[in-house]
Amino acid sequence: MTRLIITGSLCSLSLLCQLGVASQDDTGFDFLREKASLETCCPDDAVRNAEALAKFAEVSSNILSSGKLSDEDASKLLRVLEIDPGARLPLAMLMAHWLEKNQAQKLLDGLLPIAEKNPHVDSLALALALAYAQLDRDDDAIAMIERTLDAIGGLDDYGYGVNYVELVIHLAELYSEKEDFLKGEELFDEALGNESLKDNFKLRRAAFMFFSKKAEDRPFSLFSGRLERRFHRKMLDSFAVVERIWLDDLVGDGDSSGEAKNTRSIELAPMVEICKKFGLVDRIENLILEKLLDTPRSAESRVMLAALFQDIGRFASARRMWKRLSDESKSNHRFFTEYGRSAMASRKFDEAIRAFEWAEFISAPARKDASSYMTALAYMNAGMLDKAISKFDKLGKMPEAHYFKALSLRRLGKDLEAAKSLDEAEKAAKENGDEEFLSQDFYMYLAFTNDRAKRFDRALEVLKQLYKDHSDEHEVCNFLGYFLADHDMELELAAEALDKAITAEPDNGAYLDSMAWLHYRRKNFEKAYKYIVKAIGNLENDPDAVVYDHAGDICKALGRTEDAVKYWRIASEIFSEDTDPLAIIEKIRKAGG
Repeated sequence: MTRLIITGSLCSLSLLCQLGVASQDDTGFDFLREKASLETCCPDDAVRNAEALAKFAEVSSNILSSGKLSDEDASKLLRVLEIDPGARLPLAMLMAHWLEKNQAQKLLDGLLPIAEKNPHVDSLALALALAYAQLDRDDDAIAMIERTLDAIGGLDDYGYGVNYVELVIHLAELYSEKEDFLKGEELFDEALGNESLKDNFKLRRAAFMFFSKKAEDRPFSLFSGRLERRFHRKMLDSFAVVERIWLDDLVGDGDSSGEAKNTRSIELAPMVEICKKFGLVDRIENLILEKLLDTPRSAESRVMLAALFQDIGRFASARRMWKRLSDESKSNHRFFTEYGRSAMASRKFDEAIRAFEWAEFISAPARKDASSYMTALAYMNAGMLDKAISKFDKLGKMPEAHYFKALSLRRLGKDLEAAKSLDEAEKAAKENGDEEFLSQDFYMYLAFTNDRAKRFDRALEVLKQLYKDHSDEHEVCNFLGYFLADHDMELELAAEALDKAITAEPDNGAYLDSMAWLHYRRKNFEKAYKYIVKAIGNLENDPDAVVYDHAGDICKALGRTEDAVKYWRIASEIFSEDTDPLAIIEKIRKAGG
């Protein structure tokens, strides 16, 4: 019997090595070696072990010949797990078979009976957690992991390793999604209280991220903010341990229990945004720099540092790092794209253009349009508007390309063509189902451009729809109200909209000017004068030619010619694309000024 077990084990191992699943020293074969080494065991166990290994050998042979795992083979692997619930390789094969085919329910149906009989087996719990996640059954996942952790807690000889850490992290994420932060806190307090886990890098990183979700650096108060302050303290405590593990590893003083040996810089990536939020950027930057000093040729550390510099707005530093990475790897599309982005943010447009043009040249077909779009943006920002427009023209399916083409056309004074390009942007976004692109800001700009292009009916159509959809947005209310007042039409609707805008921001100089102009159109000149004077006062630090032009017209209507000329002179001296200086000068001349 023992000879059969050994033969089956070696056969299975040999076949799977041929399949490329693992190497001869792969720890995934622990269960095979363990059974193969059983020189003496009770007869029942020997029979069961022989059955397990025979089935595993048969499945391995079938995979080698057919190149896939059949449902019949899956049933045999389930039998192996019934005999040895901790067998990792058969479990991994089942997960690959069912989860990759989005058949999570089959995995659940197969594993749940085994897990219920063996609640302490962490590998089964992890597999079931993944299946539950694929089915969006978070409550079931929580209950299952909690049962497993309780069962593990009752064991005297459990080795707290990778699987336990992954279970804790996954359960904490589920608690966070449910906003059950107190349970998550209790979970981490218990896990980190374990002597063998208190310096575990992944667990400490997860704790840092979990506690950050409710952490606030609040001043002390007896009545509020206790949880937020406590979470802030625990977040910082975990970050300090992460720092110590990381730096000790670099200088060779790390404890193996910290599991930071050979940790890659990318492991810090999930922490970067949180560090930015809580003012820890210098500390995370220091960790990446220390790693870079330890492995100066590591592209990964330099990529991390370049990305961090870019995220925090240090574009000149980011540009230098991305340039060096690009120079070392002429075929890396990402390096050239990020080099172009940082160069553009640094206003080094010539560099940005060269970087994006090269990225476009080396890009795969699937990335070609995105690379071409970035090149067109660089042309636009460099003032090469005709080249930008030509490039955007070739990206007809991208609403963003039509939008930026419109911006380029407006810079050339081609308002009508710009308005038409924005119509194309709207059409492309609707065809793509891109609701995010069709935002309030987009439609505000669409209305503005159509107004500038003297397509007044189209501008009014857009503004009325905006008002219908966003009647509580004061910017929308002011735009519609002013447009109607300026065109001397539907003044009742204008009054309704402007009343909402003024109520929302009673001291907004632009809104006060709009209301003044509405009263002017209604020939309520005294009311118009009160509003325009207040508008001028509130815009003292940011004078607007339109407001002063309106003030002149209102004063003229009141017979205050001297004041009118004064305001018109000020308006004529302020640059604005919304006023006509020659027309204002003509008004001054006619008034005898």
